[in-house]
Amino acid sequence: MFTNISSIEAGAPMSGSLGARVMPYAESICNNDPNVFFCEDFQDSATLPRGGNNSCNGIWPNPAWARSNYCFAVDATAGTDPTIVIPGSVTSSGNKVMRLGITPGANTIDGFLSWQGAGKNYTEYYIRYQFYYSSNVQFPTDLDIKQMFTQNEQFLDNTSADFQNGVYIIEDYHCHPNGVLQNYNDVPVVRYGYAPQFQGFPINDEYCLPLSPGLPADNVHAPSLQKNRWYTIEVHFKLSTSSSVGLLEAWLDGNLMYRTNRATCGGACGPMSYVFFTGYKNPGEPNFDGYVEYDNIVMSTAPIGLPGGGASPTPPPPSVPTSTPQTPSNLTVQ
Repeated sequence: MFTNISSIEAGAPMSGSLGARVMPYAESICNNDPNVFFCEDFQDSATLPRGGNNSCNGIWPNPAWARSNYCFAVDATAGTDPTIVIPGSVTSSGNKVMRLGITPGANTIDGFLSWQGAGKNYTEYYIRYQFYYSSNVQFPTDLDIKQMFTQNEQFLDNTSADFQNGVYIIEDYHCHPNGVLQNYNDVPVVRYGYAPQFQGFPINDEYCLPLSPGLPADNVHAPSLQKNRWYTIEVHFKLSTSSSVGLLEAWLDGNLMYRTNRATCGGACGPMSYVFFTGYKNPGEPNFDGYVEYDNIVMSTAPIGLPGGGASPTPPPPSVPTSTPQTPSNLTVQ
């Protein structure tokens, strides 16, 4: 299931040829969990992203994630203070984050897994991170806000790419309450599948109607995000051309958000060896206010859980619905 996991990567290494971390991770799993192969909390300047006019000129010194190659302008601020306190933060003071300004085009933090060759052949893993949208962000009326993507080394939006998996917010998620089309622009969507037409999940009346903004995810209705608050999201990708084997599941603040078996890639289904986080907005759209912050990125071959030792996500029982809930049939009116 997981291949080429080396002792060099176990426990998110403290040193490597591309840089050496000065301080231990505050989150213990990043220091001693053998399932963890990447961590970044933006606390240590020795492992923060570096770049010039664009990210292609820079490197990511973290020994498990290296060689930036995205080629979009960088106006990210690494190691800055969060706008508001991060709930459940693993550090009591001085916590640092990565801030990406949401401007026309994109700004990114990104890299290949273990570019030196050890441990980059993952076709299934968990990735967990925390994110925050500033209060002046306008959730899209006709644009998408990308968050995180993984893909193989054929690289960004290549029409021959086997897949592009990730999390984003898009104007095209819709439901038909009372038969009337209505878009919901604050719902996180999981992108999956292969070019030229990447798929989104949920979409086309799946998980309808959405929850009111701020209510916890329940794997029945799509959650709606709020601005000016921190969220923790964990996603589990399993690549396969078979709809019975390919798996997507995601948790929001520790609550199951979505789960489905689908064909998640095409062709050879190469490993998910390239990872990038963005503050992307489509050029030419009407608003570019605000920014996004990221923190506590962890990648593992096993469930991760909330920062600070929160419970690891567990799969739902088979009876948990993954689409529009059915009306109970055993109710009586008194």
